[in-house]
Amino acid sequence: MVTMKDVAKLAGVSHGTVSNVLNGAKGVSVDKIKRVEAAIKKLGYNRNALAINLKTTKAQKSIYVVLPNISDFAYEDIFHGICKGADNAGYSVSIFTSGELPYREKEALNRALMFNVDGVLLITCQPDDAKFFEKMQRNNLNIVCMHREIAGGGFDFVGVDFRGRVVDSIKKQLELGFQKIAIITGPKKYSFDAACVDAYFNGMFNAGMEIRNQYITITDGDRESVMRAAIRLLNSNDRPEVIYVSGELLAEGLKKAIELTSMPGMKNPKLIVLNSRRWTRTRNENEDYIDLPYGEVGETAMQLLIDSIEKENALKKVKIMVDSQKSAAMPMTISNIAGKDSKRLRVLLHNDHAGRAVEALSNDFKKRTGLDLQIDLVNYRDLIEEIKASRDTGKYDAFCIDVPWIKELVVEGCVQELDEYIKADWQLENKFQRDIFEEYSVYEGKIHVLPFSFTSQLLFYRKDLFENLKNKRLYYEWYKEELKVPSTWQEYNKVARFFTRQFNPDSDVLYGTALGGRIPTGATSEFLIRAWAFGGDIFNEDKIVIRSRECVDALKNYIECFSYAHPDSHDRWWDDEARDFYEGNSAMMVQYSDQVTILRDANKSTVVGKTGFDIVPGKISLFGGWSIGMNKNSKAKEEAFEFIKWTIADDMAMANAVLGRMVPYNSIRDSYELMALYPWHRDTFKSFASIKKRMIPQNKRGECLSERLFEKITGEAVHAAILKKCSAEEAIEKIYEDLSEVLK
Repeated sequence: MVTMKDVAKLAGVSHGTVSNVLNGAKGVSVDKIKRVEAAIKKLGYNRNALAINLKTTKAQKSIYVVLPNISDFAYEDIFHGICKGADNAGYSVSIFTSGELPYREKEALNRALMFNVDGVLLITCQPDDAKFFEKMQRNNLNIVCMHREIAGGGFDFVGVDFRGRVVDSIKKQLELGFQKIAIITGPKKYSFDAACVDAYFNGMFNAGMEIRNQYITITDGDRESVMRAAIRLLNSNDRPEVIYVSGELLAEGLKKAIELTSMPGMKNPKLIVLNSRRWTRTRNENEDYIDLPYGEVGETAMQLLIDSIEKENALKKVKIMVDSQKSAAMPMTISNIAGKDSKRLRVLLHNDHAGRAVEALSNDFKKRTGLDLQIDLVNYRDLIEEIKASRDTGKYDAFCIDVPWIKELVVEGCVQELDEYIKADWQLENKFQRDIFEEYSVYEGKIHVLPFSFTSQLLFYRKDLFENLKNKRLYYEWYKEELKVPSTWQEYNKVARFFTRQFNPDSDVLYGTALGGRIPTGATSEFLIRAWAFGGDIFNEDKIVIRSRECVDALKNYIECFSYAHPDSHDRWWDDEARDFYEGNSAMMVQYSDQVTILRDANKSTVVGKTGFDIVPGKISLFGGWSIGMNKNSKAKEEAFEFIKWTIADDMAMANAVLGRMVPYNSIRDSYELMALYPWHRDTFKSFASIKKRMIPQNKRGECLSERLFEKITGEAVHAAILKKCSAEEAIEKIYEDLSEVLK
């Protein structure tokens, strides 16, 4: 087996130097770091992690998670939430399963004591053994319980407040005409299952319904015991019409019992399952779900444990019940409205990830509505002109709209107001992140369009390169400062230069940054965020203020950046920029989030697991994204609105997100499945607070200046400066003169 001594001998350094390199100690020269790394690579040396831990008295920033099993979807979501919180706080996570056996749970907790871990997150199978947990606490083991509370309540606990959801659901079933309503849960010693029964009692009592003992079934909490009990219930003379069940795992046993007891022509009971949100469920009119925010339970519990560990707040016990009502808005129903008078729909979409996602899923729309549908995908440059032409021709019934175009298209009479089509019980303002809904949908107090595809700019960087000790040391030798993720555009260029092989032969990548400077949108977008960060602007109300030192300096910064990018970057688009990064050629890029889903595609991306992300340098990003609207002169408005509803349907949101189109629902923002798929996912929503819109004034005749004309004027001048056809000062002056002319 290769040892540290072997590495030291080959590298020609001391054993202590090898140890310093492995531990990231400062003060080691770049030359020695290179020699040690080369020796490690040649010898195939792997550090013994167990031996490292045994040399320390404490496993640093480590927690245990103890769950009954890992097959229950609720526990899976809880674990995702824990991992999200642990990653953010720098804790490692080890998972153990008890199999609902108390002795295995105790083994895991005793192991936590033996290895001196920081704390334990627990879903217990022995809530009645409070003395054991008190003993653990006396031995200074931090414990936060989840989902199932320990008897007596003397321990930190995080659960879900769902009783109101069950009561409301029972009321709805009774209104639908169902009378025979039953419930199946796990053991009543578990606080969650006991709360399910309690909510059932409240719902039936509030409605004045008789509570029948044979309709309340308590099981051992596994598939087998549920199947046995459900067969007895289903074979009784009073077969229930609706059965509530306290979890997906239990529902599997119930479904098997229904299959085994059903006869042809027999009406099966409706199932209502309390569980985590699952986008992969197959639609079934005989099943319904009360989706609970289990991921938030895990993340909240992790934060509570961190507070207990780091703030040493062990004496004050906390109980937190996560609210489940906030995600309970009425879903929009997609109806079959086809008839002899229904018209063929023509829809215009941008040929990007979002448009292609809708096209790929369009058979679902046809199947659910019975309507004929034609989708045309066009390039960005042609889209707005096609929309304007359709105002007069009626060629397209619905179209997607780049959000900066909303004002222009509404003022010019291209877009139908949607307020009269939207039902109050959809609670759209509650489904969407409110600030996003306002910007993506509302103009002058009226809803004209609906959010179609959310995106925001983030800084993406090669985390492995920034954490590499050789790079850290060499960067310090270059600039006499620490290598860090850049927070200003001046810092961005310094880091980009460092990682560009033309200037640093030791760089692991060819270029410091990927850029997309194509005329007009790419060049305009990259320039604007720098101009704002430098303190400049294009307009101040109705005045043109671009003629400033700040804007000149911002453009010079942008021009310099091309020295650290692919030589063809001046004519590259955003997908080219993303490809440059995921193929491993560049250390950084600033990109819209809808362009980077491919970073997680292991079949194409070389940077899976190596990518970090942060807010853009300068802390100001450019407003972007897509809405969807209806042609004001469409002859098929009912059908067009059905299509718009379908594009933002609750049950389609996750499928679209996986394909790259993010409908900005709160449920999508908070999805732990998406956070596992796209680690930067939640940060895209947080970064919306730092966006800035390009506020273009009207001309002296009260007409809107076209967004496309603004981009053409700005982008062409910026592009000329990039190609050295003019100076930065001349480009800024050119923009000022051309904007002044069109705003007369």
